[in-house]
Amino acid sequence: MNVILTGMPRSGTTLCCSLLNKLPDCIALAEPMDPTQVDNRSDSGFLKDVEEFFLSQRRSLFLEQTALSKANVEGIIPDNTFEPVRADGALRLCLASTQRVTFSSSPKANFRLVIKHPAFFTVKLSVLIQSYPCFAVIRNPLALLLSWNSVDANISQGRLPMGERFDDNLREALDNEPDRLRRQLKILSYFFDMYETVLPPENVLRYEELIASSGKSLKVIDPNAESLNETFELKNTNPLYDSSSVQCFAEQLLAHDGCWRNFYNDDSIRELCNQWLSKDLRLGTAG
Repeated sequence: MNVILTGMPRSGTTLCCSLLNKLPDCIALAEPMDPTQVDNRSDSGFLKDVEEFFLSQRRSLFLEQTALSKANVEGIIPDNTFEPVRADGALRLCLASTQRVTFSSSPKANFRLVIKHPAFFTVKLSVLIQSYPCFAVIRNPLALLLSWNSVDANISQGRLPMGERFDDNLREALDNEPDRLRRQLKILSYFFDMYETVLPPENVLRYEELIASSGKSLKVIDPNAESLNETFELKNTNPLYDSSSVQCFAEQLLAHDGCWRNFYNDDSIRELCNQWLSKDLRLGTAG
């Protein structure tokens, strides 16, 4: 079975790949494709290129036990591709690159192959769902904004080149918005709207539920995930994020009529904001 996984940038899609790779007869590849080599002119051409890529990776896994994926310097698909530390005022760098990853054994003929891409799989979701089971990962929008602005990536500037390549309207909307934060809000709303419009509710996975379930919520993708019992820390109040931006981001989200409200209501944004404020107060008390 071939499976499409997408989601918001920094929502936990790479973590999902890492967890799925722990399951029997399941291989998950993190952003292995080069979107510039995929047909962006026609839906049929796009689907043909995606199918050929699935076939080429299956062939490589059977013959050589290797496949393309983003991986770290040790050749392992990690649970997070960005630096685990942050210098004062600096953005975290991506520590992964696309390379040929070696897997421990040859898969069975009917193994589940999951390929995840956050940006261009999202903008082509209505096309992909015609041919593949598709799933998306979402996260509290306040946590997403904080994470986006902590990493050295296009999303920190409110741009998605690999998504914009496949959606002229998205590119034009971002071109016409001079404010970085407002571009990010447009991206948030666009992605959440796509998931609500295209996917059945059960195919939308919340990062928060993934953490709370110790990975078991991935059972909608692979039933074997029911056996997972991982220990996680919820990163929505990650100390690597800029706490001074929390209030501003929360206010902008609450004032904006964005499609994230279909999944995360205003109370969930206020609650996370209050968690940050309480955290800052504790740190202040501790000196």
